[in-house]
Amino acid sequence: MNTFYGRTGIAYQLDTQLGRGGEGVVYSLKDNDSMVAKIYNDNKFHNCTERSNLEEKLETMIAMNIPSCISGVTYLAWPQDILYDRESMKGFIMPMIDTRYKLYDIYRGGSNSRRDNVYPYYTWKYSVQFAYHLSWIVEYLHMYDIVIGDFNQNNIVVDTKNHTIVLIDCDSFDITNTKTKQHFPCTVGLPEMLAPELQDVGSLTKGKFSKESDYFSLAIHIFRLLMNNADPFGGIITMDGSASLSNIPANKAILNGECAYVRKIPNKKIPDWSLPIEMLPEEIIILFGKTFHYTALNAKRRISNRATAKEWRVALEPYGKAEPNPRLSRCSVDSQHVYPSHNKCCPWCGGKTELPERIKNIRFLFEIFLLLALIIGFIYLAEEKESIISTVEDWFVEVKTIFEPEDMEDTEDSITDNLAETDMSIGKKQKTREEYILPDSDERYIQEEELENLTQEEIRLARNEIYARHGRKFGDSRLQEYFESTSWYKGIYEGEEFDQMVGEVFNEYEKQNIHTIVVYEEKMGY
Repeated sequence: MNTFYGRTGIAYQLDTQLGRGGEGVVYSLKDNDSMVAKIYNDNKFHNCTERSNLEEKLETMIAMNIPSCISGVTYLAWPQDILYDRESMKGFIMPMIDTRYKLYDIYRGGSNSRRDNVYPYYTWKYSVQFAYHLSWIVEYLHMYDIVIGDFNQNNIVVDTKNHTIVLIDCDSFDITNTKTKQHFPCTVGLPEMLAPELQDVGSLTKGKFSKESDYFSLAIHIFRLLMNNADPFGGIITMDGSASLSNIPANKAILNGECAYVRKIPNKKIPDWSLPIEMLPEEIIILFGKTFHYTALNAKRRISNRATAKEWRVALEPYGKAEPNPRLSRCSVDSQHVYPSHNKCCPWCGGKTELPERIKNIRFLFEIFLLLALIIGFIYLAEEKESIISTVEDWFVEVKTIFEPEDMEDTEDSITDNLAETDMSIGKKQKTREEYILPDSDERYIQEEELENLTQEEIRLARNEIYARHGRKFGDSRLQEYFESTSWYKGIYEGEEFDQMVGEVFNEYEKQNIHTIVVYEEKMGY
């Protein structure tokens, strides 16, 4: 059957299959690009009661009227309508999430990784920003007394267009009907992400998810983002001087509070490849300690001590702001190495500032050159003595003056700085382009088809960024804050002052593109 009906009789016709999971299949809809349908597998329900309970849960979620889209950006795949055939509930309608990337793709970097394919200039600051967005979403849901429950990386996707986080599989959330007080519990979860109080309950139907259990899972996600995919409860087992990878299941380590990053664990250490937690800002280390510093004996007593989503958001925000940012430093050797400025040297380089290979080779050749000069000098010294001594000494002093080690170090620093500046310049240009909605609207004519892929808010920003590029200030505080968050904007002219010189400022491309955007906005009723 390809046609299903909503609660009010609206017909939804399935189109292309977009994905398949353990619970059901997701389809695109004909004549509706903004929504998709999730159709449950027949074997999901063991009886009519289970189907009826899920139907009531979906009804409750829709009645909550949670905004899943804010300022044109979707954050939640929240149910919008329930799908029925002639007999029973079959699934639901939710917003279209156009992405193929999961949060674990962002955890993992490296050559040819999915992360580096979409973010070739990825730095630690990106990780901070994604962690900030994730904290914000958790705080947002908790305001509505919604508990995520099954808070694992498979249910978190990355919107690479808006560079933010989206939660999917919302129908598994732990929901309570505020009017009837009927509770619809989350009954699934990934052991490596579950809080310790949920590790030993046997079946999750006997456990109880809470905001605090969400905080625990959130801290794991943030740790993986900030610590280069390190598992806070992973590590190396050490006994009698030997070391081996831990074969203790992640859930057992969580149950016992075996986080070697925040407290000393007998016969366990962090992996040699992992960054030390001291590279993180103190306020962030404290939040990890609040969440992960416990033992099997006191774990339940410390549940209320966990860092909240708001605490994470507040702590992360200063480190995610645009550069130049006094809280961040950039490595002089590799411009993609960005780190908290309290570190005295680059933690990504292992505390070393390695010279480019060609500089090392120059120094090696120079040392050989000096050694040969000394040998030749001694040979001639034995034969010619007085005359040769003065000649060799004068020559050696001249060479030594030109290539004094201090001078060589200055040369190394200069070349290293130039290389870093070149890399930073390339990265800055790429980063700047990414900050525009339409980066070349001052260099070519924009076609209406390009606007069809943008949200209403993005189109508004694209029109105003043509003005912002020339330094216009905005009376609309949201617009002004948006452009001030970019690295390229310099607000110079007040609105009235700028409007008087518009004819002299815009080139032909910009004039036509403003007209194209305005006409399109009128056509769409924006």
